Amino acid sequence: MYQLFQFLSSAVVGAMVYLIIVAFDYWKRLAWVFGHWDPNLGHETEEKLISQAHLMAFAAAVFWAIWAFDGPAAYRRSWQVEVGLAVGMLIAYVVLLTKASSRAAAKQR
Repeated sequence: MYQLFQFLSSAVVGAMVYLIIVAFDYWKRLAWVFGHWDPNLGHETEEKLISQAHLMAFAAAVFWAIWAFDGPAAYRRSWQVEVGLAVGMLIAYVVLLTKASSRAAAKQR
């Protein structure tokens, strides 16, 4: 498999996994398919969404640190999958925080 494709597909999967973890109850209800889109992903306020995003980012960082100490898999000597997943989660984290904090700041004005 091409290394760039492997990295980019891992980044997309990492972003999706992060968003699923942060808003698991929201995705589970399927109201987002048939109802209206909730920008807070099922959380009551932007602050709760941000605190959940921080908590999941910390858990992911611990997971990545353990995985980094363990090293790449024995059958594959490259880090495209591991780094791609981490980059995807980091991008989703930054976008989620940026959007939620800008909405929270707009409400306070």
